[in-house]
Amino acid sequence: MTGSGFADGATVQFKEDLAGGVGVRSPTLIKALVPRRTLFESSTVDVTVTVGVATTPTGSADEFTYTR
Repeated sequence: MTGSGFADGATVQFKEDLAGGVGVRSPTLIKALVPRRTLFESSTVDVTVTVGVATTPTGSADEFTYTR
């Protein structure tokens, strides 16, 4: 994912599910493993990144769609 202000210790959430394998590559690039969903239908969720006490805002640019 791209953005700004990423730092070591960042967490990534897909809706309420924490992503695994989070790695900050640079202040503008972060990687994360998408958590599995137990739902059997497609769904779109917000993705947020938290660094310290700051969490990215949600909006259409941060959405991820799980497909069946």
